[in-house]
Amino acid sequence: MHPQHQYSLMVERIPHELRSDKALFNHFNSLFPGKVHSACVVLNLPNLEELSARRKRVLRRLEKSIAYYEATGNKLTHIVGRHRISCFGVESMPIIPSGGKVTSFE
Repeated sequence: MHPQHQYSLMVERIPHELRSDKALFNHFNSLFPGKVHSACVVLNLPNLEELSARRKRVLRRLEKSIAYYEATGNKLTHIVGRHRISCFGVESMPIIPSGGKVTSFE
């Protein structure tokens, strides 16, 4: 077994000035000279996947609007906050052309 696996530690609430691999290594190496094998800072990003998915949805809607405008010359109106239908990972909600009638699906 590699020595690193026998003596690994998890440190939480690291001060901002030590939140890089090099800074953390230097700090622990100054406390325990020659005893530190390596240091690795792992970020806790609990919302990253959700935010990435949201970004993809917004980008898809924007690309759809641009394609519609280029094909027809008409601008689209997006209703912010309106619920959308998702079926098998595909979102479905009509995009209403500018000046078109907005109907409620509720």
